Amino acid sequence: MSAAADLSKTVEVTLGAAADSYADSMYPKQAYGNRQVLYVGNSVDRAQNLTGPARIYIQFDISAVPKGALVISAEILLYQMYAPASAQTYEVRIVRSPWKEFAMNWTTQPSSDAATISSAVAPAAKDVWVSWNVTSAVQSWVNGDAANYGLMIRIQNEQKGASNEASGFYSREYPKEEVRPKLQILCASQPPFTYVFSARVNGLPSDLASMITADNRSTIRVSGGGVGYFLFENGITHTLSADEYITASDSVRYHASAHSTTATTDGEFTIAYSPQYRVTVNSEPRGLIEPESSKWYDAGERMTTPTAQEAFDEGPNRRNVFEGWYANDVKQTGNPFEYVVTAPANLTAQYVMMYNVTVSSPLGQVSGPGWRAAGSSVEIAVEPTYLPVEGPLGYLGFGTSFDHWTGTVESTSSAVKVTVDGPVEEKAVWREDRSRLLAGVAVIISLLAVLVVLRRRSRHSGSRESTGRPATKKKGKASFERPAIAKSSFHCE
Repeated sequence: MSAAADLSKTVEVTLGAAADSYADSMYPKQAYGNRQVLYVGNSVDRAQNLTGPARIYIQFDISAVPKGALVISAEILLYQMYAPASAQTYEVRIVRSPWKEFAMNWTTQPSSDAATISSAVAPAAKDVWVSWNVTSAVQSWVNGDAANYGLMIRIQNEQKGASNEASGFYSREYPKEEVRPKLQILCASQPPFTYVFSARVNGLPSDLASMITADNRSTIRVSGGGVGYFLFENGITHTLSADEYITASDSVRYHASAHSTTATTDGEFTIAYSPQYRVTVNSEPRGLIEPESSKWYDAGERMTTPTAQEAFDEGPNRRNVFEGWYANDVKQTGNPFEYVVTAPANLTAQYVMMYNVTVSSPLGQVSGPGWRAAGSSVEIAVEPTYLPVEGPLGYLGFGTSFDHWTGTVESTSSAVKVTVDGPVEEKAVWREDRSRLLAGVAVIISLLAVLVVLRRRSRHSGSRESTGRPATKKKGKASFERPAIAKSSFHCE
């Protein structure tokens, strides 16, 4: 380790395989560069009565690690999807000549060192990672001391006739990136050969991260509030760019107005993120305002809704009437209205469907007509429910009575409640009513009888008055008169 090495700022570089394949001694001319699984170890093909070992060849592009960097550690990791019957030791050796991923087979294997640089035990269990320390090989490639032709992995004791001493590992062709082969390198700056440039992420929640790329090649992941490091070769300028937008949800994201910079020497790049919220402006029902929109706004930004039209006729008896603006179901004042964006919002111009209620009657006074909200109820009524005809017949009991409602609702009640779920049209139907005739005749007869009685009594009283004074008696020629008596009157009932 150089005395000038700076271990306070270590840089981790994770690389995917640039090429991988395996060579199988049982099928020496078969190439496996396009397979999704890499096999290594001793196995048997009983169907063809074949046995023999297989070897894995794998290569990584380490150009992301600058020349002169100090490699603290380097590990190859392979994900075991097929396990041996018992734990097996696999060795890693350095490859010394070039090879082609899709052409290499057992007979055309590249040359490799006889010495083993690392070994690892693969357990008799699947779905586990197996790793090998290859720090020395990676450091030699970084320093330029050796050409990078990759590494070969083989079972410690290669032999024929053995079975179930083999492992299968996912290759770089496997669809799921998280289980593909990888090389993890931890390195540090070693001035004057290298310099460190840091990238700090502010304003982003810790559960979110920004992907920061150097020269469109090397990428690091930095969580909110964290810092990551790039290690560059001294004297070379590099361009760094971070994600401009980080999506938290369908309605929340974070934006960095300054998200790129250049690095020439030790320094720091701070990417400051600020929240943005999606604000949707529409109507209910849809399509009644112009324009409808769904846009991103910075926190604290002010925006104004469009003006909602007061009503939309949808025919002679139905219309949508503007009821008000709502922000996340809370009614607002004004049309339009100004909204300060502090969170995701749905700004809705709420309209109410109104239906025309028509009530008519040839007689009396009706109540209930007018525009009513859908789903509401209205009482339809007519008063009075009986009207006499004009003239003497009316006094005798001839008239017209309410009979029933006809139209949207049929009812014999003069007052009826109707649920308004569409246009309503009601008409009162009346009928001729003689039910009061007998009573009227009876009243007239009674009146006539009273008049007759009164008349008779009047005549009887007059007759009494004419005969009430006694006659004067005469005797011979002589006559005399009784003394005058005071008149008195009386009557009997």
